[in-house]
Order: sequence, then structure tokens, then C-alpha cells
Amino acid sequence: MPSSPAHKNAPPIEVMTELNATAATRAREAGAHAMTDVTGFGLLGHLHELCTASGLAARIDAHAVPTIPGAHELAADERCVAGGTRRNAEHVEDFVEWGATVSTAERVLLTDAMTSGGLLVAVPRSTAASLEATVIGELVAGAPGRIIVR
Repeated sequence: MPSSPAHKNAPPIEVMTELNATAATRAREAGAHAMTDVTGFGLLGHLHELCTASGLAARIDAHAVPTIPGAHELAADERCVAGGTRRNAEHVEDFVEWGATVSTAERVLLTDAMTSGGLLVAVPRSTAASLEATVIGELVAGAPGRIIVR
């Protein structure tokens, strides 16, 4: 399950102003089964909707999720966490199983109520490597909408 765009060291303005059109076209060409932009519900909220609609569960590697430089530091500062993100964090507790190594900052980032996220795309494992994207996990059999974050 790739997340796109993957901008490990790109300046925040560049990341937040990049359109998802090219990434969406590439994802469709790679055989995307499902795709959504990551916005107000956060990555886990959107993933939950995708999984519920597909009748699947998901496993996510929190450490693989791309972030903007400086995001972890801001997410670790309680004063920088928006109310929408706090509400998202409360909401996901009903369907997310957190691994012991997932930091508080990573939990914040995975539930961040951002308004300019990239794409969350489900593609066949065989074509995931062909995308300019980061694989952050996989869809698996299980309770629909359930997400395991490690």
C-alpha cells in the first residue's frame, strides 16, 4: 500500500503545493484498487474508510510513513497538536492496535487533520515497486476496517 507523494527531504511548501494529479495517473496505471487523498481525517481515518469499504484490515509500518522535515519535532510538542488531530486520535482508538514501538509523535502524525496530504493508494504488491512512492503497509484479511500499526 504505497503513500504518495514521498518527499523525505523536500521543503514543506513544495510538498503542500504539489498536485496529486500525476501521482493519481501513475497509480491508476499501476492497477490501483483504491485511492484517496489524505486530508482532515488523517491517514488512519482515510485508511479505515478504505478498509471498511473493501472488507479488509491493514497493517502499517509507522516508521515507513513519509513526513515533512521537522514534522516529528512539532508533533512531539503538545502545543502544536490541532483540535481536529486530537479528535481523530480519539476516533481511531476504536479500530487501531498500536505497537509498542510507535511513538507519541508518530501517533499524532498518523491522525493529523492535515488539509494538504498526499495520496493513499492500494495497488497489487507486484506493481508497488513501479511507483515513485513509499510502501507503508499492506491490506490483509481481517475484521473490516481494523488497522495494526507497528
